Amino acid sequence: MHVVLDAAGVAGGEQWFAPPSLGKAHMYLCSSGGDLVSLRQADGERVFLYGTGQPMTFQPALAEGSVHAGTANGLLLCLRTGSDDADGWYCWGGNAQHNKSA
Repeated sequence: MHVVLDAAGVAGGEQWFAPPSLGKAHMYLCSSGGDLVSLRQADGERVFLYGTGQPMTFQPALAEGSVHAGTANGLLLCLRTGSDDADGWYCWGGNAQHNKSA
């Protein structure tokens, strides 16, 4: 799967997104430009994209239908998705269980 998201002012070779967090069917990403993005894992189709205006450099946590993202300037954002997909990635950095294999 190859996903292209257009962003004005992004230079080639820049790291735009932090590592992803994986829900049941969606992948959640934070960007250094302040975007919080969800993509379907099966085909890369965008589920949502929110511009927060706050740079984020680390992966979000997923818990009980909410996406929690820390910003580079010390804020903690919470997006309540209402979906059980956003669950099971409870800590930043994760652990060996996050590879989704037995």
